[in-house]
Amino acid sequence: MFRFAALLFAAFLSCIASAGQKLLADIDYGRADEWVILGTNTAAKTSGFDVFYIYPTLTNDPDRPLMDRTDPTVAAKTRSFATAQTKPLAEAGARIFAPFVRQASYGAAISALLNPGDPSAEHVLANGKRDTLVAFRTYLQRWNDGRPFVLLGHSQGAIDLFALLRDEPSITPENGFVAAYLPGLPHLTPETFREALGTRFPFAISPHGVGVVATWHTQSEDCEENPYFTTPNGLCVNPLTWTTNATPAPASLNRFAELYDYRNPGKAANRYPAFCGATLLPERGAIAVPLPSDSQWDARCFMGRGCFHMNDIWFFAGNIASNAVERVREWRTTHP
Repeated sequence: MFRFAALLFAAFLSCIASAGQKLLADIDYGRADEWVILGTNTAAKTSGFDVFYIYPTLTNDPDRPLMDRTDPTVAAKTRSFATAQTKPLAEAGARIFAPFVRQASYGAAISALLNPGDPSAEHVLANGKRDTLVAFRTYLQRWNDGRPFVLLGHSQGAIDLFALLRDEPSITPENGFVAAYLPGLPHLTPETFREALGTRFPFAISPHGVGVVATWHTQSEDCEENPYFTTPNGLCVNPLTWTTNATPAPASLNRFAELYDYRNPGKAANRYPAFCGATLLPERGAIAVPLPSDSQWDARCFMGRGCFHMNDIWFFAGNIASNAVERVREWRTTHP
C-alpha cells in the first residue's frame, strides 16, 4: 500500500521534475558568498584535516524545483543546518568546507528516487552534482594545501558526493582522500557500487582503512518496506562498529547523538551519549535501532513507518567524528 501511494505521488510530481531539467551555468566558487561554510581562517587551519560537506534536501517549494540560496530564509536555514551537522567534526579539529549547491527540492528529489535510472527523473539532480564537482575542484585548488580530507554528505548530499567520487579522478589517498561518509545514499548494491566506482574505492568493512566509502540507512525494528532509499541486500555498514556483520552493537558504543530541532533551527543541537544501539539487517540493506516508529523519529511516518532517514547522521554524530579522526591518523602514517 505504501509503495503504491508513493508511486502515485511520483506521478503527481513528474511535472515538477521536468521543470528542473535545464543544467544551469557554473557557480563561481571563488566567491566567499557561494559557501555555506568556508573554513579558511579557523583555529584548525594548521592542524587536523578538512571536511568537504554537502547538505541534504532542505527545501520543498513546488514553484522552485531547485533551492535558491539567494533567498535569505533558505540561506539562513541551510547555514544553521550545515553548522549543526558538521559541528562534531569541527570540534575534532576539522576545517569545514560546505558550498551552496542547487539541490532539487523535496518533491523533485523524491520523484527521482522513485524512478532510479530514468533520465528525465534523475536530470533534476544534475545541477547539484555539477555544483558539487565545481566547488570541490575550487576547494582543492585554493584551500586544500595538501591536507587530508574527508567527504561527508547525507541523502541528496550523498548522491552528489557519490557522483563526485565517480567523476573526479584526482580523488585518491595519495592526494589526501581519507574516507567518504555517505549515509542515506539510495539503492546502493554491490553491483551499482562497482559499476560507478570500479575498484578505486573499497566499501568500509572495519573501523580502519583509508580511501573507503561508507553508507547506511537507519530504521526502526518494525520498519515497513521503503522504496525511497533501501534495497534488499544493499550495501550498508553499522556506524557504531564500522563492520558489515549482523552482530548487534550496544548503545554503550554510541559516543553521542547530536539531535537537531528542525522547528527551532537557531537553537543549538542537544547531545546525548549512548543514545541508541544498532543492528545491521543485511536482508533490508539497513540498520535497525530500538526506537519507536510512528514517532518523532520518523516524523509520524512521513516517509513510511519506521524510516529514520532524517537521523542517519544525527544518531551517530560522535562515531562519525571519532572514526574520521582515526582514519586521518592512519592516513598520516601511510602518507607522511
